[in-house]
Amino acid sequence: MQARETGQPCCNRTAQAVDAFVSVSMMDRDEQLTYLLFLKMAHEQTRPPKHRESLVPKGYDWPSLMALEQFEALQTDLTRC
Repeated sequence: MQARETGQPCCNRTAQAVDAFVSVSMMDRDEQLTYLLFLKMAHEQTRPPKHRESLVPKGYDWPSLMALEQFEALQTDLTRC
């Protein structure tokens, strides 16, 4: 019972995030996923062996997204449940 109570807040936040994601239309979801894919691909171009300059301004790039507190919390929640 105690283990279940411990995991409950994690799964509640994850369920809320999934509900928020599901509430957007498929077109909006596809647009958001495409944008995330673009950010990830642009970031990969800046790493070895390419070492190209980023096309995305600082603060809007993939590393900035990964540094967001909300993103870390959601990522942690998804791996726990």
